[in-house]
Amino acid sequence: MAQSSIPAVLDYLVANIAGLGLPGVIVSDGFTNKRGDAMVLVGVSDESGDSSSVQEWAAIGNNAQTESYDVPCLITCFSGSVSAKVPRDKAFAILTKVSDLILTDPSLADALHGWAHISDVRLTQTNDPEQASEGRRASVYFTVHVENRLTARSQ
Repeated sequence: MAQSSIPAVLDYLVANIAGLGLPGVIVSDGFTNKRGDAMVLVGVSDESGDSSSVQEWAAIGNNAQTESYDVPCLITCFSGSVSAKVPRDKAFAILTKVSDLILTDPSLADALHGWAHISDVRLTQTNDPEQASEGRRASVYFTVHVENRLTARSQ
């Protein structure tokens, strides 16, 4: 029995978000040393960046466990524009593509014996006048919530 689906889910999200072919968007597993005007960072939050799993036995006989966890993610977009709308619209357009990816296949190409969905979407924007004079940034923090069943057949 696999101990957790976290590694498979992270791999799926990074590979498949990158596979969306979003022009000019950097997709990274965690923080990256690359810089760009649009980035999707999987496994990153404004807090700890942790993905912790809660597991419980699902049946008598210790043959299956249920697993529930959240994967924190961040979309950040920058524009030299004076308008906060430009990077905000781009960030939410990217979020829509990521959401469509997960909604189309909530088992994440069978990485799960369960499902995933996006929850806890939060927006932060440039709010300092000095920073705003250099351009505008929109950051969309979101969570991919996972419910999974680990069995002796799980990979």
